[in-house]
Amino acid sequence: MVSREDGNTKGFRIKRGPLAFVLVLTACSGGAEEVRGGESVPVITVSPSATPSPSPTPPPKPARPWEAQLVGKYEVTYTLISTNVDFTGAKTSRRVYVIDPKCPEGPCDVRVTAKGGSGWETKALFLREQGRYRWVRRYDAYTCRETDIPANGAYLIRPLRAKLNRDLLTWVVSKFEGTLHEQALKTGGCFPLGESRYVLRGKLIS
Repeated sequence: MVSREDGNTKGFRIKRGPLAFVLVLTACSGGAEEVRGGESVPVITVSPSATPSPSPTPPPKPARPWEAQLVGKYEVTYTLISTNVDFTGAKTSRRVYVIDPKCPEGPCDVRVTAKGGSGWETKALFLREQGRYRWVRRYDAYTCRETDIPANGAYLIRPLRAKLNRDLLTWVVSKFEGTLHEQALKTGGCFPLGESRYVLRGKLIS
């Protein structure tokens, strides 16, 4: 026996042995039917599902904050705590540090760039035994009779907290604190050799 094609469908017939069957492709939907013994039986095709890729596993949290990487943009607050010169300005000021490490991960020497105002850039050394970063700058810190007085500024910062950067899958320093010890290189004739101390507090902003 040979099955007949339905009125508005197109297809082809395949005969195999004593049992003949026709595979009918429907014109309207593109679906497939197998015709057996005069009855149309839908043929269901199951596509293999894609295997989802496993999510990357973040590294474990470092045991100490300074073992995280010091990298990113930080808002840093300077607070004057002592000085031996006449001072009439605000005791608190803010800067933004952009910190770039010299290594792909973990703590190491970094480049510190201060943004805004009289911006500057310097290299900070990582003191592994202390878990701190240190750098020294020379700049005009005081004024005497409209003459700028140069000083050395010694910075020392210590990471306090770390957070996971989920984009980079690495732990980064989120907060730090430190000090700035400022010492004039000459008096200028207006005051004793100038000396000031600041507390620094930084927090990661991006």
